[in-house]
Amino acid sequence: MLFAQLMTSFIAASGFGILFNAPRQALIQCGLAGMFGWIVYYILVDQGMDTVPATIFGSMLVAVLSHLCARLYKTPIIIFNVSGIIPLVLMEALLMMPCENLLKMIILALFNFQQK
Repeated sequence: MLFAQLMTSFIAASGFGILFNAPRQALIQCGLAGMFGWIVYYILVDQGMDTVPATIFGSMLVAVLSHLCARLYKTPIIIFNVSGIIPLVLMEALLMMPCENLLKMIILALFNFQQK
């Protein structure tokens, strides 16, 4: 289960890096920042912590990793920060949503996309 959490959070963070036009060289770092932030959140919630403090601790780790990556790779911090925070915000919302509502949202989104 933990491996699946690692992979999905890495893919989500890297995917949003692509969506936000992050440089190609920074996509792995974006994914790692999101992955580590999500894993901190996941482990803390699994240990019984409330979701709000767990999200704060995960966000603080993403901020520190983003700052380190920005200095190391001489890239703006916002590239790593936004891509790293997205898994914490969206994945929790998706996990709390019942599956049938998620399926309805996906179908409606695809239908509306095809109409335009």
